[in-house]
Amino acid sequence: KCDPRAPDLSNMAFVADLDAQLHTDFDSLADGIISGGFGEIPPTDKERDFFKPQILKCDPRALGAIMYHHANLDFRDLLPFVKCPVLNFIGGATKCHCIPGIEYIGNICPLGRNVTFEKAGHWLYWEEPKRFNAELLEFVKQCVARGHASQSESRN
Repeated sequence: KCDPRAPDLSNMAFVADLDAQLHTDFDSLADGIISGGFGEIPPTDKERDFFKPQILKCDPRALGAIMYHHANLDFRDLLPFVKCPVLNFIGGATKCHCIPGIEYIGNICPLGRNVTFEKAGHWLYWEEPKRFNAELLEFVKQCVARGHASQSESRN
């Protein structure tokens, strides 16, 4: 569980459990990653059959390092200085991240915006692809209309 007093980004107990499984049962770890990626509606057997072989292709040590750093690197002190628009997607039913910490990202970035998919988890783009694509396309259109795309191009 996430501590409501501190806007942590990650559910460290969840990450620690997955990391422990790296060394004991990689097959179960893959199942845990799949279950943890989905929100209120669990994955279907077909989805599990799709994701599991992809996860099992990974080097367990590399996957553990990615999960650890993904969960622990803390760039929050830099967020107020982000100059480009930020669209922050939030899976409202995520099992692997703390909602207040994720919301903080969109709230503290000067041009940030949070979009929450209430019933989705970490893989909200898979769970609600039409809405995800619509939100992303609308964000890009707004950026172009406000001239943000040309600002990014001038830095190259």
